[in-house]
Amino acid sequence: MKARYDYGLVIFILTFCLISVSGYRDEEVLEMAHKRVSTILIGGFTALSVCIFICPVWAGEDLHNLAANNIEKLANFLEGSSLD
Repeated sequence: MKARYDYGLVIFILTFCLISVSGYRDEEVLEMAHKRVSTILIGGFTALSVCIFICPVWAGEDLHNLAANNIEKLANFLEGSSLD
């Protein structure tokens, strides 16, 4: 899951750098960055809204099991990294 977010962030950074280096004026670069960030936020909000209100496929026992597994993994990691 983390790889998808990393990939999206890398594409955004590369695109932003290419545009800013390519000779656009400062106002155009900032405006384009603002448009891209707002588009990403709108898309994320839409996806989150659909997952929460329209089709909550994660609700119920699956969510409980996922949270319990993640907490157990965190506990094992913290237990292994203690200095005692």
